[in-house]
Order: sequence, then structure tokens, then C-alpha cells
Amino acid sequence: MLLWGEDSNGKGLPAGRQGSGKREFPRGGSLETDGFQKSEIPARRTTKKSMNTKPLFSPTRTEGNFVFLSGQIGIKDGILVSENIKEQVAQAVENIVALLKKHNLLLESVIDVTAFLIDQEDYQPFNEIYSELFNEPFPTRTTVTVKSLPLGARVELKVISRAS
Repeated sequence: MLLWGEDSNGKGLPAGRQGSGKREFPRGGSLETDGFQKSEIPARRTTKKSMNTKPLFSPTRTEGNFVFLSGQIGIKDGILVSENIKEQVAQAVENIVALLKKHNLLLESVIDVTAFLIDQEDYQPFNEIYSELFNEPFPTRTTVTVKSLPLGARVELKVISRAS
């Protein structure tokens, strides 16, 4: 097995270099590298599962009285509803409501929201629609600006809800 920082003979690599070659994973797939600086990211990782259309996460998980929802973006029938931040937030919340309904919960049961935005300029319009969709007392919230989101979405919402 090739370890990071070793060549194929198990010897250390020159300073600033990492391993190169192809590493096989037990469940299939591989990680290919061709020698890169420590600050660089490996070339690519492919797995049999990553090519499958089935997501590699659970949409919801229940632990005790809490229901954790995976991040939701503004998609309907697998397609992003709009480029507009407000329309994407509204659809993401509709998706959240649909998942909560499967647990016999309402949007009012949400106690924590993590919002991911791709542009800080979207913060104000995000807050405008958010205040129309969530009621006081508002859930706790963390908002993070990220480089990109799936399917070109402008926003992703991850929530934690509490069952009574």
C-alpha cells in the first residue's frame, strides 16, 4: 500500500511533494494522484457509489426527540426552480416541510437552521423571505458563505427539528 509522503519503494519523497500513483479503496474506486504540492488537492476520486444516482446520505435521521434533515436546495422534480434567491429559499423550505411531514412535524418544530449562501449579497433578500417563512421565536441560525452548491443553487438549508 502506498502511503502519503512515500514513493512506491516506501522511501520518503522530496520536500514539498506527496505520493503519486493510484490508491485502491476496499469498497471500490480509487484515488489518482500524479505528485502534488502539500497545498494542492488530489486530482480526483471516483467510486462506484459516486456514479450511482442514489444519494450517499439520509434525507432525515431521528435521534431521541430530534429530527435532523440533510441540506435542501430549491429543486422541484430534480430541477432548480429559478436563479432567484427568494424563489430558491421558498422551494427549499417547501422541501423541508415535506420531509418534516413524514415525521408528523410542522415547520414550527424547527429549532436550528444552517444556511449556506454562495454570495454574501444574497444575505438581505434571504432574510426577507426567511422572515416570511419562519415565525417568532425564530430558530437559531448560522449562515455561511460557500464557493458553490449542488446544481448551481444559490442557497442550501440544513435544519434540526424537535419532536414533542
